[in-house]
Amino acid sequence: MHAPFPIAGRKVVLLAEGCFSPLGSKTAACFLRYRQEQVAAVLDSTHAGMRASDALVNYEGRDADLVFVEGQGSILHPRYAGVAAGLMFGVMPDRIIMCHEAGRTTVRGCDVDIPPMNKVIALHEGLLEPAKRVRVSGIALNTMHLGERDALRAIADLERETGLPAADPVRFGCERLIDVLANPASGRGDRS
Repeated sequence: MHAPFPIAGRKVVLLAEGCFSPLGSKTAACFLRYRQEQVAAVLDSTHAGMRASDALVNYEGRDADLVFVEGQGSILHPRYAGVAAGLMFGVMPDRIIMCHEAGRTTVRGCDVDIPPMNKVIALHEGLLEPAKRVRVSGIALNTMHLGERDALRAIADLERETGLPAADPVRFGCERLIDVLANPASGRGDRS
């Protein structure tokens, strides 16, 4: 017999394919009601095109001021572009924090060049353009392979290049990125 998997303090992704509703997904409903802070995502393709908050009409989090949805993958990655695009269309974000690894010039595991960051931003914003106008509000830059001075320089260079606030949230904190999400006026406005 296996020991129970400890869930206290862990983030949980709920897969409720085809049945995400207050009556159809009892485990998901319990997590959302009693451990909402642990829920990282709810996956159900039948709610594609809906905001996660709209699909949760019977839950207390429905009127939250901010809903954070963490995505994995990239629309630049040949293997995961469909997943990333599906998440973006499924969530229909108001704002995006772009993630990038300092110095990375190709997509990991593929022979695909990563364009300059302003082009990457334009591709992500343009993807949703037919359905919703969304803007990248900041950049989380992974600088783990750089020394502190080079990391701070890479962050400053990226801010100059894009005009957006950038930070390495693991090394230097995420306050600047949280601020731009919580206070839209603190980020760069219309770039068109």
